[in-house]
Amino acid sequence: LERLSKRVWTVLGLGDEVNAGFVSTGAGAVVFDTGATVEQGHYLRRIVEETTKEEVAFVINSHYHRRHCSGNAAFDATYLFHRKSFEKMSKEGRANTGNPKATHIVFSKDGLLKLGDVILELKETMGHAPGSLVLSLPGEGVAFTGDLLFVGHVPTSTHSDLKKWASELAWLEKLPVEQWVPGHGKIGNREDIRIQRQYLQGLISSTTMLKRAGLAVEDILERGELPLLGTSPGCPHHRRNVVRAFRQVA
Repeated sequence: LERLSKRVWTVLGLGDEVNAGFVSTGAGAVVFDTGATVEQGHYLRRIVEETTKEEVAFVINSHYHRRHCSGNAAFDATYLFHRKSFEKMSKEGRANTGNPKATHIVFSKDGLLKLGDVILELKETMGHAPGSLVLSLPGEGVAFTGDLLFVGHVPTSTHSDLKKWASELAWLEKLPVEQWVPGHGKIGNREDIRIQRQYLQGLISSTTMLKRAGLAVEDILERGELPLLGTSPGCPHHRRNVVRAFRQVA
């Protein structure tokens, strides 16, 4: 548990190396991501209520990947779902949290929530996964990025649009905050955002060049010459990113 400002905390590595966070508004707490299991969700709820002395009013999922939203059933709150995430979770039977006291609101694009005297800004992002959300609190100097940002980890790209992701990181860097809570890893800063953006841009440009030179993806993986973000050519996440890039570049 780490306090980031007067009203904002994060739980780093809640489970499966996933970060979660919460905000005290004076009119109820807001939780961002709930962990990889219901047990982790109950653990997080206890921390939130003991720390803020408030009941949880809203729960926000950064996106639909299971490691970030499988603790939802622990909260009898109002869920804020991006429509694309809600549709994906509904198809998989996961949109119903299983908590009969819970309600939900589904929206598209960006959103603004004023609770108590705190303003929470929700921004739609598509680079890592469709229907992802970034929660920024300019008044507190903090942003929760979900998996738009990885710090100290090679990003994963199973459902990603790599070019859009790099572009959205340029936007993320300009947010008027000082602390970025990533989906995975330690608290980030602008340099961490630049490092990941440079990795993605290098991945795109290098793969494009090698593909146009006639190399197959197997040849590119064998050469191991693409930017590695401090890892080895054998890193499974990096290898999957190379394959993803190869499919998306001309």
